[in-house]
Amino acid sequence: MLNFKLLLYRTKPLLSQITCPIYIAQGLMDDTVKHKSANYIYRNVASTQKIMKFYNNSPHVICNGPDFRELCADIKIFIDN
Repeated sequence: MLNFKLLLYRTKPLLSQITCPIYIAQGLMDDTVKHKSANYIYRNVASTQKIMKFYNNSPHVICNGPDFRELCADIKIFIDN
C-alpha cells in the first residue's frame, strides 16, 4: 500500500501533461477504486480528445466482468475515431 501511495503522489501531478487521446473506463461495481477517481482523471488530463464511461456491472478488474464485450466494442470505436 505504501508503494501505491507513493505512485499516486508522483503521478497525479503528471496528469496535466497527458495530451494524447484517452479513454477512461470505470466499473461501478468496483470496490477498490472509487468512481470519483475516474472523474478526477477526466478533469485533470490535458487531452482534448477524452471519453469517460462507467460500466454498471463491472468489478475492479473490468476485463473479467460482464461488461467486457461492451468495453472492447467501445474501445474499438474510440480507436477507430
